[in-house]
Amino acid sequence: MRKMKKVVLGMTVMSMMMSMAAPMGMPISPLGVTTVSADVRAQGRCGDNVDYQYDYSTETLTLVGKGATWDNYPIKISAGDVKHIVVDKGVTTVGTSIFSKLYDVEDVKLADTVTTIKTKAFNYISDTIEIPASVTKVETKAFDKAKNIIFKGDVIGYEIGAFGISEDNADGWDEENIAEVSLNGAADDLGKALYGADAGAITMTKENKKCRIENGCLTTADGKVLYYCINSSGKIAIPDSVESISPLAFSFVYLDEVKFGKNLKNVGDFAFANGAIKKLKVNKKLAKIGVKAFYDINIKNITFSGKVKMDVAAFDHHTKIENAKKFKYSQTTLDTANIAKKKVTVKFAKVTGAKGYEIVIKRGKKTFKYTTTKNSFTKTAPSKLTKNYEVEKTYSMENDEYLQKIKGAATVKVRPYKMVKKSKKSKKMKKSYGMWSAEMVISMS
Repeated sequence: MRKMKKVVLGMTVMSMMMSMAAPMGMPISPLGVTTVSADVRAQGRCGDNVDYQYDYSTETLTLVGKGATWDNYPIKISAGDVKHIVVDKGVTTVGTSIFSKLYDVEDVKLADTVTTIKTKAFNYISDTIEIPASVTKVETKAFDKAKNIIFKGDVIGYEIGAFGISEDNADGWDEENIAEVSLNGAADDLGKALYGADAGAITMTKENKKCRIENGCLTTADGKVLYYCINSSGKIAIPDSVESISPLAFSFVYLDEVKFGKNLKNVGDFAFANGAIKKLKVNKKLAKIGVKAFYDINIKNITFSGKVKMDVAAFDHHTKIENAKKFKYSQTTLDTANIAKKKVTVKFAKVTGAKGYEIVIKRGKKTFKYTTTKNSFTKTAPSKLTKNYEVEKTYSMENDEYLQKIKGAATVKVRPYKMVKKSKKSKKMKKSYGMWSAEMVISMS
């Protein structure tokens, strides 16, 4: 019995020695099981429970295992060798920068277990990326461009610039634009995902019952939400069925005229960002305009016929805003609020009929009030405002920075006023105020 144990032990030791002496190129399959495939050139671990394997005969890189890959762990294979990427069933998260060094990939196939794709996960994809319905989160710059995109499910959970464009690099994609985007579901975040991209065609599969196209606009099936503008020039008449416009729906669109449908109530954040409109016709039901919705798109004058609530920088300080119904509904939008060289500067849109503007700055329990007759205001900042103040906020759309709340930050708000008689018989005048603007965080520069 002992002799038998010695033989078994000897065989085990010999096996271990042979394994240790094996050539470095001998393939080890996912999770440590020896493989006999002669086509496997490289493989290794890229997650706690995820391995990669590269087959040079098919030029295919495959991820297998369970759970998430590691972040900031780019797979080391000659950049131009991989033509196809397959993320197998069981993998849930494609980590930061894992495929960022592979620049000549033709297509990517993701299993329906994948839920998250992190920033810089992929480089340029020259043919097709299919994104399964299981994906619910795609971070900014997850892809550095892709030629054809097939969304198998709803486009929800995508951060701004998911397909490669961000505010600091928003000049377009030159000759490497998206050729086609295919939709199989809702498109709530399509504007965010494709921010800055020149999508050649937006198509819907026959199975898609959640979207429709009308007047060059991609909307929900019932037409109430405008997801994305398909036309990139000319005139757009927003359908009367539309009640709200999604964020970034018209980004990088240059239009001669935009006419709001009669039922439009809400315009989303950055809805017309980085574009231009020569003429804008609003409606009577408009009630809310989001952050930087019409910022810096060369609108000189805009007239409202009712109460419209506008968020920070809905228009810039070059625009003149009029409320044709009542002055008490008049509201300006803040453009600039910063402290530099011990001076505070505030800029905002002009309001038709305003004699002046009241400015209120708050920091903690301290409040500072000013009046001005101009829409550009600069004054030496009180020491209680600038002491130990190091706040930076630009209201950038990238990574939802504009939504962030900063503890201890100073804020400013403005409202217009005009002079009216105290009574019909009195010659004395008093101030009649419009609405307060949305509060803007003051940045230190």
